Amino acid sequence: HTETMTLYKELQYNLSKLFSPVVKTTVSHLDAFSVLIVDDDKLNLMTAHKILEPYFTVTSLETGADALEYVNHHFVDLILLDIHMPQMDGFQVIETLKAGENTKHIPVIFLTADSDSDAELSGFKAGAMDFIRKPFVPDIMLERINRVLELDKLQQYLQKEVQRNSSKVEKLSLQTMMTLAQAIDAKDTYTKGHSTRVAIYA
Repeated sequence: HTETMTLYKELQYNLSKLFSPVVKTTVSHLDAFSVLIVDDDKLNLMTAHKILEPYFTVTSLETGADALEYVNHHFVDLILLDIHMPQMDGFQVIETLKAGENTKHIPVIFLTADSDSDAELSGFKAGAMDFIRKPFVPDIMLERINRVLELDKLQQYLQKEVQRNSSKVEKLSLQTMMTLAQAIDAKDTYTKGHSTRVAIYA
């Protein structure tokens, strides 16, 4: 295992030197987005940072605790989160994020070298939006990030539209009740104002 991991790290290092600053992708228009990468492996962190830096505002951190502290003071559009980390793993981090009022809506993509379907299922249940496998393939990584960011922005837009329409429906309902109340009051001067007050209470 140690020999395999050594060869894997050497491969990642050699690949990172070959990355071109221009990668074919559709995310070039997303350069205003901020991405937080969390991985305890410095080589993985460096590789991911190098891939994403031309397209996003990127911050790299090595521990889950540092990531939680960071998102409490900085706005983040997306978090790339390693699953296997010492002290606080990715599942613990995402659980804390989802429990926070200001952080529960931040989309999370898990970073993993695992091919275990159980871990992937657990990740989705925990709230992850996608997985990116190691070693990183730049084009695939960027396309997955692009898809998640666009989906997240679409969901935010739809939520705003629902809230906006809800306000319209509420206003229309109030106007309807007031109109009916005024019509009743107009026919009976003895109870004038009573129906309007009931409509306001309603």
